[in-house]
Amino acid sequence: MNIINKIGTDYYPEVTKKDTIILHYTAGLYPGSEETLKIKDYVNVHYQILKNGNIHNYISPMYWAYHTGSGAKNDRRFIGIEMECWGHLTRKDNALYTWTNRKIPWDNVVRCRPFRGFEYWEKLTNEQIDSLLWLIEYLNDYFDLDYKHRLKVHTHAQYKKTKLDYPPDYPQLIKIVTK
Repeated sequence: MNIINKIGTDYYPEVTKKDTIILHYTAGLYPGSEETLKIKDYVNVHYQILKNGNIHNYISPMYWAYHTGSGAKNDRRFIGIEMECWGHLTRKDNALYTWTNRKIPWDNVVRCRPFRGFEYWEKLTNEQIDSLLWLIEYLNDYFDLDYKHRLKVHTHAQYKKTKLDYPPDYPQLIKIVTK
């Protein structure tokens, strides 16, 4: 695996101690998802994992940016990872659609227990899961964390009750996310 550096300026260049990785989804596709991250508003993520497994790095993991909506106290200690994924889907008749009304094939869908009004979600690719697992290990090595002090992995929805990324029983993340 390799990391493609695309370091921008939309972050706080302040070294902070990290203890948690927060998983987000883009609710759109690359490169549009990357363009959104370029907006100068100090809202950004450290990494984005594309559907093909490529990892883009936007902020050094030492620094921080807002990305959870839960305030600087939390975001200063979090590493944000966006997964290129439409996320939650709406069922109309026997088809599933994104928020932009793009139809998603059933074989690219996972079904979860109803979560905040939705039960269908776009599936992550195998390449994304492989890259995510690799990136988690890379970050633990980067911060020289031993087995007892690993970075926790949480979803955005675990920190913000209005967020949908990801439901607690999302099958591809259930063994990765820290309870």
